[in-house]
Amino acid sequence: EMSNSEPVSSLKGIGEKTGKLFEKLGVITIDDLLSYYPRAYDTYEPPVPVGQLKEQMVMSVAAALPKPPDLLRTGKIQMVSAYVRDITGALQLAWYNMPYMRGQMYVFRGKVVKKRGRLMMEQPEVFTEEAYETVVNSMQPVYGQTRGLSNKTIVKAEKQALENRQMKREYMPAFLRRKYELAEINYALEHIHFPRDQKELLFARKRLVFDEFFMFLVGVRRLKESREGKKTEFVIRPGEETGRLKESLPYALTSAQERTLQEVFSDLQKGCVMNRLVQGDVGSGKTIVAFLAMADTAHNGYQSAIMAPTEVLARQH
Repeated sequence: EMSNSEPVSSLKGIGEKTGKLFEKLGVITIDDLLSYYPRAYDTYEPPVPVGQLKEQMVMSVAAALPKPPDLLRTGKIQMVSAYVRDITGALQLAWYNMPYMRGQMYVFRGKVVKKRGRLMMEQPEVFTEEAYETVVNSMQPVYGQTRGLSNKTIVKAEKQALENRQMKREYMPAFLRRKYELAEINYALEHIHFPRDQKELLFARKRLVFDEFFMFLVGVRRLKESREGKKTEFVIRPGEETGRLKESLPYALTSAQERTLQEVFSDLQKGCVMNRLVQGDVGSGKTIVAFLAMADTAHNGYQSAIMAPTEVLARQH
């Protein structure tokens, strides 16, 4: 068992060079690697007849090669081309710089494209029927990659990290895990990388998503507590001017807006630092609440700033 804070390059078969490539992905330690989750999963579906292949999909087909493949050379590139068919249709296969096979039944898996009116798979993976049996219906992780670092290398590293890691200490009480149907943390980490099926993947994912939200909320809560009661010299007393401004609006504020506004005003005159999040649907009138609070600030002789996430919104304001 190795320490999870050790660098990725301490794993077998990952030298300094590969370690540097992992760094580009923000993966420096074993812990980083374990929390570098797949971005998608590749499910090895059972083979289908040629006639059921769909364009632009990655699919598998089982077929025998009726004759040895043709070897074509163009410059330095060798292309091996084969043709398979069953009663439902025909499919062209092409590999570049690949030693070729003969005769027996194989399973070919790759992206199906149409070229010159014919269905074709370029660079399909080749399995014997027995080898495909072992992966059929399994989910293979697909990771975000960087140039020079293949998915295969990442998968190998993840497997090794899972085998040699220090187990995480479970901090969530069992009764809460039962209540919210959450996986144990080490189980979740293992199965987000290598789920057997969709159900296992969703179970693992649910726990990790829960943890991310939970940690975020704990962080926000601690920040709030550390700021609560922090004194400020800026005591902003509500003035009549803001009341008049509100009355002159071409519409009346809703009771929810009025309530929110009163809470903001009461905070502003407490002499404590205020942090508030006003939540509501688009068009529910959050901005007017902010403007009236700013107007009050101005009448008290202070400045405000409003920030907007986009230029369009800034112009509207």
